[in-house]
Amino acid sequence: MTTYSVNTLSQLPPPEFVEAFSVEDIFQQRLAELRQLDPELADNLRVGDPTYNNLLQGAIREAKLRQRINEAGKAILPAYAKNSDLDQLGALYYVFRQVVDPGDPGATPPVDPIMEEDERFLERIMLSMEGQTNAGTAGFYRFHALSSDAEVLNSAEKSPTPGQVLISILSRLGDGTASTALLDRVRTYMLNPEVRQMTDELIIQSVTVSTYRIEAVLTLEPGPTAGLALEEARAKAQEYVSLMHRKMAVVSVSGIYAALQQPGVVSVNLTSPLANINPGDTGTAYCSAIELSSVVANG
Repeated sequence: MTTYSVNTLSQLPPPEFVEAFSVEDIFQQRLAELRQLDPELADNLRVGDPTYNNLLQGAIREAKLRQRINEAGKAILPAYAKNSDLDQLGALYYVFRQVVDPGDPGATPPVDPIMEEDERFLERIMLSMEGQTNAGTAGFYRFHALSSDAEVLNSAEKSPTPGQVLISILSRLGDGTASTALLDRVRTYMLNPEVRQMTDELIIQSVTVSTYRIEAVLTLEPGPTAGLALEEARAKAQEYVSLMHRKMAVVSVSGIYAALQQPGVVSVNLTSPLANINPGDTGTAYCSAIELSSVVANG
């Protein structure tokens, strides 16, 4: 059986109710209807005529309305729901967004609370049905590990021996190492008789962290946008390593090259790391620094 995953949503076919249209197509349809009513007026219509402008304005308004209908329909689907639409979707499964940081409403100015990000919230929604099973599946324990505490960014579940479940916790703080306090909170939640299967021995531990640095020399196209290209490469590299850290996935050299090879970058000379970083089944890779230097290509 395949476990529900946010990643599998991209493999679904697009919903059939989403219409493809353009303002030009709608305008031509309206023009055809006018031609049935008044052929002479339709055939002699010119750009700028009041009737032409009315047809065009109506086509634009209809396109906006149909686009709004498309977006409203997609907003109730897991693959597209965002923000408060996703909160409404989660409520159907009695799964609610966690508070990462309560903020400080009494401060000047008030500090808004930091809420659980959409992707993590969606994953918990999709796992919620497995969270109701009485078989202790990997998805069951993953749902409850993620729901145990908002500081849990991710988790990995495996069974080293029959009847034993090892749950490795990735913290959203620092390099991802789970603190003793966080592990205690997760353990208390997971050992609740309504969560832990009676026949399972639960072992709650922190992920192991493989720390690395990115060091590279980028050759940039000459011109005033060279600095922008360097910063874009840095931002994309940070985006890539943050994603791999959260997913507890292998950091590949090819992935780093792809992140750094942005428009305006002629070539990338990566000096670290020189090999893929595989954190293993119970670990994650953490990038401690991204050190980029640059040279400008000749001519």
